[in-house]
Amino acid sequence: MVDGNMISFQGMDSSHVSLVSMQLTESGFAQYRCDDDQCLGIQFAALSKILKCMTSKDSLSIQAQSGGDVVNFIFESMDQKRYSNFELKLNDIDQEQLGIPDTEYDTIIEMPSSEFQRICRDLAAIGDTVTISATKQGVKFSVNGDIGSGDMTIKGMMNNRKQGSSSKVKAEPNDPDETQMEEDDDDDMMSSNVDDDDLGDSDETVKISLTDSVQQTFSLRYLNNFTKATGLSTKVILRMGTDVPLEVEYKIGDNFGALRYYLAPKIDDDE
Repeated sequence: MVDGNMISFQGMDSSHVSLVSMQLTESGFAQYRCDDDQCLGIQFAALSKILKCMTSKDSLSIQAQSGGDVVNFIFESMDQKRYSNFELKLNDIDQEQLGIPDTEYDTIIEMPSSEFQRICRDLAAIGDTVTISATKQGVKFSVNGDIGSGDMTIKGMMNNRKQGSSSKVKAEPNDPDETQMEEDDDDDMMSSNVDDDDLGDSDETVKISLTDSVQQTFSLRYLNNFTKATGLSTKVILRMGTDVPLEVEYKIGDNFGALRYYLAPKIDDDE
């Protein structure tokens, strides 16, 4: 979806277990213009093939005409001696982007993205699923597989949020395609008994904020796929709640946007 404020991408896996949503705001582009809102049906596999033709130092321009059936991707080298233009055929899609409902999360965990990637990778060598338990004592990642079991516990800045103080993913009523983060009581969210001078802005800081303890089990195969976005941000934010999907968020740049994954928890086979 492209509008006057941002480009929004959304995709869901065939089993409807996982959803990915990314927003790139217009402030992050050197030039941005959208005269009419458009919903473009793009096959991710085809888009990936085209983007592999671009080097890391090329500039990228994306162009699409209203009512057209193709989108153009234009790559230009820094010295302007190489210019590539690729056309990607658009697909008809059955529905508009899904509106992500307001969600109140019992637990919010902010941790180094590299640490989350390492945990998911290491535990996947033992089992297929991980149980994430968030309590006042910290966050425990537990695995139980054919060869054995294990767990990793992370302790960090703990803040017991008051009931009613929550973080939400909000879909605006007038624009269901647009999602934005809305944080209530920011000062309370970030408060801690530890002095700010002791913490600084270290990328190694782990922050845990919760209104209630949460324990859910997730597929490590999906989580390891999510962690491929580790290079986008030094931090990852995990949001968990009872009977709601896990949200994994990587912020892109200072104000460019965010990449969010949603994963349904696993249930017992007899359920």
